[in-house]
Amino acid sequence: MQDFINLVTDVWNRGFFGIDLGLIISSLLVLLIALLFRGFIISIVIKALARLADKTETNLDDEILNALRRPLGLIPITIALYICTLILPLSGLVGEIASNTVKAFVVFTIFSALANSIKPIFEALSTSSWLTVAIQMWLERASKFVIWVIGAAVILDIFGIQIGPLVAGLGLFSVAVALGAQDLFKNLISGILIIGEGRFQPGDRIEAGSIHGIVESIGFRSTVVRSFDSAPMLIPNKDLSDVYVTNHGEMQNRRINWKINLVYSTSVDQLELIRNNIKDYIVNSDSFLSDGEFEPVIRVVELAESSIDLLIVAYAPKMGFAPFNKLKETLIFKIMNIIKEGGSDFAYPSSSLYVESMKTYKGKKDLIFYETPYPKDISIGKRTIRPDIIKSIPKAELERQTLGIVLGNSTFWDTTIVNKESAYENVKNVREYFYGLFGMEDHEIIPAQYWLFSDGIKSTDFRSIFDPNVGYVRNKIVSSLEYSDIDSMDLIIYYTGEGTTFQGEKVLLPYDANPSKSMSFYSLKDFYSNLEKVQMMPEVGNITVFMDVDFNNPAFTQNLEKISEDGAKKKKKKKKKKKTDEPLMVLPKEIMPPKSITVFFASNTTQLAYDHPEQINSVFTHYLLKGLKGEADNGDKKITILELHNYVLKNVVDTTKALYKELPQVPILFTSNPERVLYKLP
Repeated sequence: MQDFINLVTDVWNRGFFGIDLGLIISSLLVLLIALLFRGFIISIVIKALARLADKTETNLDDEILNALRRPLGLIPITIALYICTLILPLSGLVGEIASNTVKAFVVFTIFSALANSIKPIFEALSTSSWLTVAIQMWLERASKFVIWVIGAAVILDIFGIQIGPLVAGLGLFSVAVALGAQDLFKNLISGILIIGEGRFQPGDRIEAGSIHGIVESIGFRSTVVRSFDSAPMLIPNKDLSDVYVTNHGEMQNRRINWKINLVYSTSVDQLELIRNNIKDYIVNSDSFLSDGEFEPVIRVVELAESSIDLLIVAYAPKMGFAPFNKLKETLIFKIMNIIKEGGSDFAYPSSSLYVESMKTYKGKKDLIFYETPYPKDISIGKRTIRPDIIKSIPKAELERQTLGIVLGNSTFWDTTIVNKESAYENVKNVREYFYGLFGMEDHEIIPAQYWLFSDGIKSTDFRSIFDPNVGYVRNKIVSSLEYSDIDSMDLIIYYTGEGTTFQGEKVLLPYDANPSKSMSFYSLKDFYSNLEKVQMMPEVGNITVFMDVDFNNPAFTQNLEKISEDGAKKKKKKKKKKKTDEPLMVLPKEIMPPKSITVFFASNTTQLAYDHPEQINSVFTHYLLKGLKGEADNGDKKITILELHNYVLKNVVDTTKALYKELPQVPILFTSNPERVLYKLP
C-alpha cells in the first residue's frame, strides 16, 4: 500500500509536462465554473442593462441588447481562459499559443457582438424611403460578411499569419473559379439589378411565366417564391431578370373588365334599366372607386352574332387576391339579379338547328311523324320563350362546392350515325340547372361554354378531359382548390349522346367515331378507370354521373331484347325456382361502374333511349330535370340518390310504356349509398 501511495505522490509531483497536477485541476475547475454559471452571469448582466434600456424612448437599444445575448455568453469563457493562463506556468511556444488563444477569443467575442448588432440597426433604419426590404436584407448580409472577414484577418494576424500572400493566392484561385462559376456571378449581378430597380420586394405576389407566388426572400444567388400550394421555389436570379414580371403587389387598384352577353329579345327600355341599375350599384357601393379616372363604364357596345353585348368596367381599391375574388362574386350575383329583374337573360353561343320532324316508335305500327311547330315570325333554331323546364329553378344547398361536366354530341362526322335530336337542348337545359340549382359559374363547369368543340366532342377530347394525370377535370380541381378557401369538392357529370357495342365493349360515340378505327371510340371501361383515379385525389369527394345514352345506335348492330307478337319476352325453359327464392335483377355487367361512383343510366344497354315527342328534351333528361327541380322530394326538402332514381324510373317507364309497348325504356341506377343526400331544397 505504501508503494502505491509513493507512486501517486511521485506522479503528482512530476505533473504533466512539468506542470503541477494541482494547477491543472485548478484550471479545469475554473473553466467548469465558467460554463456552469455562464447563464446566471449573463442573466444578471442582461437584466442590469435592460433596466438602463427601459429608460430610453427608442427600442433600438432593446433590440441590440437582445441580439447580444449569445456574444455575452462568450465573456465568462474568455475570462476563464485568461485566468487559466495566469494559474498555469506556461512559457515558450506553449505560453505564446495560450496567450494568442485568449486574444483570439476576445476578438471573436467583439466581432460576434458587432455582427449580431447589424440586424436591429438596419431594422431601425427601415423607415427610410430608400431602404426597401430587399436592400435591407442584402446590406445586412454584406455587412456581416465584411465584419467576419475583418475579424478573421485580425485573428490570423494574432497568430502571426500574414494575410497579404494569402490574399494573392486566393486571387489566383478566384480567377480559376470564376471561369467555372459564370452562372454564379450572373445570378449575383441579376440579384443586384433586381434590388436596384425595385422590381419586387419580399411579400409581393409576382407572376413571371409559369412562376406565380409570394416572394419570401431575395438572396445573392436565388429568390425564394412560395407558390399557392405552400411549396417554396428557389429560382435563380438571372431567370427573373430576363423575363417579364408582373408585380401584383405594386398595383394601385383592381380593375374588372367584363363583357356580358344578353339575349336579343331584350328591349331598349330593358337595356337602359339594366345598364343604369348596374352603374348605380357600383357607384353607391363602398367597395368600388367611382371618382375621376376611376368612374365605372357600363355601355351597350356590340350587336354580336347571337347576343347584345354589355361592357362593364369597374375599379376597386388595392386588395388581396382572395378579397378581390369575393368582391367579384358579390358583383356577379348582383348583376345576375339585376338582369333577371330587368326581364332579360344571358345569351349563349348558338347555331341554327333545322328540325323537320321527330320520330317515335309505336311497336308494330309504322313510324309516326310529329310535326314540330314554330312561330311564323322567327327563324327555326331560335326561340324567344323559355321552356317551362328551366323556369323557376330553385337554389339548392350543397354539402360542398361542386364541379360540373356537361357534354353532348349532337352531330357526327359519319352521317350514317343517327344523332339524338334532343342532345343540343339537353346540354343547354342541364347547364341551366348547374347554374341555377347548384350555383355553379362558368369557371366551375367543363366546358366553360356550351359547345367548346365546334364540330363535336372527338375521341381525343374525351381523353384530354378525363385524363387522371393532366386532363381538364384534374386541372380544374387543382386550380379551384388553389384559388379558393375550400379543401374538397364533388363532381357531377352529365353526358347525352349515342353509344354502341364495339369489339365486345360498351363505348360512347365521339364526333369522329369510325368503325375502322378502334381508337375513335371512348369505352366505358376507360371512362370508369379515369374517374376512379381522379377520385383517388384526397380533395375529391362524391362523383355522380348521369348518362343519357342510347347504346343501340342504328348505324351499328342492334342489341335489342327480342319481343314476341303478344308483347311478352321470349324466355328459355328454366328449372322452377323454389317459392322462397328472391327475384333477381340481372344488370348488364359491362356498364357497372366502380362502387365508389354513382351512375344513373337512361336505360339498359338492350333498350332504346327515346326523345320525348312532346318536349324539347329526351324522356330521361326531361324527368331528370323535373326530379331535380323538386318533384322527386318526399316532403323533407332533401333529394337523395334513391328518391331521384325512383321518380325518374316511374315516369320514364310510364311514359315509354304508353308510347312504345314492345320496347319500353327502364332507367337503372348503380350506387353503394342510395340514401346519400344530393342537395337540400330551400
